[in-house]
Amino acid sequence: MFIGADFDEVRLAYIDSEKGSYIEKVLLKCLCEKASTFKHFKSLYHYCSGDSSVRQLILEKMILVAKTFDDWYYIFFVSGEDLADYCLEKMKDLADGIYELRCVYMNLDEGDWRREVIEEKVSRLNFSTNEVERAYDACIGSDRLREIIRKKFIFDKIVKEE
Repeated sequence: MFIGADFDEVRLAYIDSEKGSYIEKVLLKCLCEKASTFKHFKSLYHYCSGDSSVRQLILEKMILVAKTFDDWYYIFFVSGEDLADYCLEKMKDLADGIYELRCVYMNLDEGDWRREVIEEKVSRLNFSTNEVERAYDACIGSDRLREIIRKKFIFDKIVKEE
């Protein structure tokens, strides 16, 4: 039926199909077979909002293909408590900008050893004079990250003056 069609062609047919119809179910099955990227599985997850068992299977597939910080953040957001810790671990490793680092940091419990890893990563970031204020503002809600940014900026400024 849709053997030669790619994921996006089947997706468009699925969107146009009558909800609850047999063809909708066939198209959804076809979408599942053709899905291969995180973007595909994310679309499927959205389409299957009423079926938690199918969503769970799709989530498992998403975990297998997730590669970027944004992929893991999405899984963190939709999975709830079950996968939160695993997602945070992946996000911690992939985070490289102040916004990503703050996102992980603020979702870790006080005293979690991974907070120290994030603090270390923040201390190694290089900010221009113009970027420091944005980085400082980005860390609203975390006095510790703000302190690290402030100290790093002062230290870098002293080193440059010498």
